[in-house]
Amino acid sequence: ALKNEKVVGRIAGIINPRYIEKWQNKYARFGWIDFIDDEEVSKALLETVENWGRENGMEAIHGPLGFTDLDPEGMLIEGFEELGTIATIYNYPYYSQ
Repeated sequence: ALKNEKVVGRIAGIINPRYIEKWQNKYARFGWIDFIDDEEVSKALLETVENWGRENGMEAIHGPLGFTDLDPEGMLIEGFEELGTIATIYNYPYYSQ
């Protein structure tokens, strides 16, 4: 996402046809979301993935996920003072807002 020609956020949207075929769930998934402390930016990122999913026949979005469809990455909302693990991502406290 750009704002005033500056990168202010990112998100990955993925549609996995094999997952849809196997589980009969028309889900677009998202992950690797990152954004500045600006609610307008975070809303725009999520709305973009939602709209993209709908345009491609999906009925819902699922995430944030990691490297596989069965990897519920989640989002850190507490415990910011703790050391992270190799299998988790870090995000800022304002993400939970």
